[in-house]
Amino acid sequence: MRKGIIFLFLVFFAGCGVKKNPPKVVPPDINEVLKLAWEEYDNFSFSKAYALFDSAIVLDAFNPEGYFGKGWAATQILKLDDAISSFSFALILYNQRFDLPCFKEIIPEDSSSFWGIDSIIGRDTFWHINVRNKPLLSLTSISIKKGTKFVSPEIKDINDESALLRNFAPKTSDNLIDTIFINYYYFSVPQSVDEKVALSYGGLTFSYTGKENYTDAIITGRAVSKAVNSLDFPHPYPVINMTKLKATVAYAAFKMGYMGLCVRILSEIDDQFIPPPNPYDPDRWGEILEELKKFLGA
Repeated sequence: MRKGIIFLFLVFFAGCGVKKNPPKVVPPDINEVLKLAWEEYDNFSFSKAYALFDSAIVLDAFNPEGYFGKGWAATQILKLDDAISSFSFALILYNQRFDLPCFKEIIPEDSSSFWGIDSIIGRDTFWHINVRNKPLLSLTSISIKKGTKFVSPEIKDINDESALLRNFAPKTSDNLIDTIFINYYYFSVPQSVDEKVALSYGGLTFSYTGKENYTDAIITGRAVSKAVNSLDFPHPYPVINMTKLKATVAYAAFKMGYMGLCVRILSEIDDQFIPPPNPYDPDRWGEILEELKKFLGA
């Protein structure tokens, strides 16, 4: 009797065992998922496109197209942090960046060629600091060690070679040794630029501007405008071109108070624009804003 019960148990469990040849699960083809994602994007179904690009990333986390598409879909549904991280990952995977960081320590007494006094107006001293790696895209920070204290001059403007600063200029006549610490980004000329790399930089520029991170918008925007002559986004929305990108950089410069940079860019994109004699005069900023509105609207 006992043997019979054991036999029945064995027969039961044998019938419930794992099948020798389970059906094979075939994952979706990533190219089909990307194609469908762009179709949804072109139909202005940006949320669906966003989800599909996300699925493509799950299928292949090393395919830059998924991050590139997710970045653009994210901009349209105002997930700007996601857009910034997606475009940044895309650039990593495309393995092409031409905005490079640099840190420099300068002792003014030994490096007078790197800085100089421009003017003294009232109590304000305006001075400049030159960078070794050029073209300069933007300073991200500057501090000066004066004895045991650190001070930070105000960054007033930038160009390809130097930054204009206000106050806390180094003094070579006293007994204290001043040391200048600067962090900046400069442009590294690429051999060639993939179209999607350029558009990823464009996406970063617009997204940073939307987040009011104007320093990074200036860095990425100036980098791509130096790397390529034109931008062409092969989808119906948004309309992207080099004029719009440069105007966005000019707006970021305006918000940072870099009025010299702002009017130089506006002069590039509109040869009829007559810059005010002193772009730093607040009474003339209305003229600059009106020019910006031509390209960016209200």
